[in-house]
Amino acid sequence: METITTLTLGLAARGLSRFTQRHQTLLAKPLDDLPLADGHAALVDLVRSKGPQPFAFRVPDDARLLTVWHSSGTAALVATYWQHRLAHVDLMLASAASSLASDVLADLPITGAEIESIQHCTRPLLVFCRVREGVPAIAEILGMIAYMPVLLAVHSE
Repeated sequence: METITTLTLGLAARGLSRFTQRHQTLLAKPLDDLPLADGHAALVDLVRSKGPQPFAFRVPDDARLLTVWHSSGTAALVATYWQHRLAHVDLMLASAASSLASDVLADLPITGAEIESIQHCTRPLLVFCRVREGVPAIAEILGMIAYMPVLLAVHSE
């Protein structure tokens, strides 16, 4: 098993409205229109079928959790929404070739020093970005238990 480097950033006091506006049409869809990511294989299939197109999916553990996945090559950004409010963001860089210059990072308010720190971490890298307090723990740990292994699986072939 490959070791995954982790880094944590706090985005709670930063303006995220431009970032969340990009997801509004996906979040406005009825729940029944969103795919259910009910396992690792199902999520791998979803990521492969959607490609670089951002898409939203439901999390089976709690109907109030919705997630938007946006990937570009071996980098991905996953935004978790709790009751339609942004709760957590996970940035994943699966390989040394993963680029921070991609549109995956568009509108995410991270500083130049944070980008520098991310660029110097070994890959694969999972960056936890806490956005707000008072959300269930699953909204914060989904990236650690599901998303990075999915991204690695998608690019393993």
